[in-house]
Amino acid sequence: MSWSARDTRQQAHDLFGRYRQGGDPGLLRAAAERFEAAAAAAANGDPQRSKDLDHACIVLRVYFDETKELWAVDRAIAVGRAAVAAAPDAVAAVPPATHLGIALHSRYQLTHERQPLREAVAVLRRAAVDCPLSSELRPSILHHLAIALVLAFEDSDETSLLAEAVDTGRAASQLRGPLVLATAADLTRSLGTLAYRTGDVRLNREAVATARWALPLAAREGPQQEAVMLLALARALQSLS
Repeated sequence: MSWSARDTRQQAHDLFGRYRQGGDPGLLRAAAERFEAAAAAAANGDPQRSKDLDHACIVLRVYFDETKELWAVDRAIAVGRAAVAAAPDAVAAVPPATHLGIALHSRYQLTHERQPLREAVAVLRRAAVDCPLSSELRPSILHHLAIALVLAFEDSDETSLLAEAVDTGRAASQLRGPLVLATAADLTRSLGTLAYRTGDVRLNREAVATARWALPLAAREGPQQEAVMLLALARALQSLS
């Protein structure tokens, strides 16, 4: 690792830390530029190159979330692809693939272009396969894969994609992590939609059971999270009735 790469990387982390304290999106743009510069300065074959590009992807996607500037998510996708390509092995490629998948389905939600969504599904499926079962990243991969699959179902009207989203959501909801409530809410909705499409009332019952299971967890998180889950439960009960 060259000293110039190390110094540049630290500057990027410092800029991102200042953004988290003050909220100026311009700091995100500067941090992304520093992470990309650190990747460019890293020695050939240095596995840190993939990590620096992955951090640039993350920061650019957060900038996009803040500003909705299309160039930012396009750049996040480009550096995310480069991060995956630079990873030394399949397991090391899982984090950048996850963040690339998130950037891709975020772009689709703004533009509704199908190619990024299809790539998001493919990338996140691959990440789910290659991710070790014990990895802390696994709940996030499954959560975002389920989101991408639901979007793909809504775009194509292919019920098989919704069924895969339900299976993925079930697996994700069994894992504990910061996304468990969002996963449970999404799963409740997907179960209800799949029940409507297939006429299988057991899926309605499962939707109600999922929302009831998540409600105490949501109540402990706060009134906003509890309200979201109560709404999901109410809709599931209405569908069951």
